[in-house]
This record gives sequence, C-alpha cells and structure tokens, in this order.
Amino acid sequence: MKPTSACCSFVAIGVVYIVLGALYESYIHPITILSGLPSAGLGALVTLWLFGNELNIYSFVGLDHADRDRQEERDHADRLRARGRA
Repeated sequence: MKPTSACCSFVAIGVVYIVLGALYESYIHPITILSGLPSAGLGALVTLWLFGNELNIYSFVGLDHADRDRQEERDHADRLRARGRA
C-alpha cells in the first residue's frame, strides 16, 4: 500500500504536535502554535505575490524567523503570567 500525501501530512502534523507537546509540557500550546501557521503562510504568500517576489530560500528563512518570534512572545507572556504580572 502506497502512502498518500494526505496520510503523510496527517502523520507529520501528529509528529510535530508530539514534539511541541514534549517541548512545552502542555497539550494546549502545540495547538495554538499549529493553528497560527496556515494564516501566517497565507499572509506570507500574499505578501510575496503583492511585491512580485518569488518563493525561495530567503522567503523560508523569513517565515522561520517570524514563527520563532511569535513563539518567543508567547513564552514571554507565559513567564509574566507565572509571575502574576499579566
């Protein structure tokens, strides 16, 4: 039986969820991270299209940087919440 792209995508999302769950020791944080990726990807593609740029390695580096920045902001908010400041 040959695996389909839908099956491979489902397995990949599951593996990413498990890894993020292990990193953040939470069931909710991986869902919040994964739920923001489709809108971020669509926004990035629309921005590339509007400015006439193509999807290349530099675009992927920018997407990765934006995702890391969002995760760091969420981690900072969690630390403030734990201290009682938020």
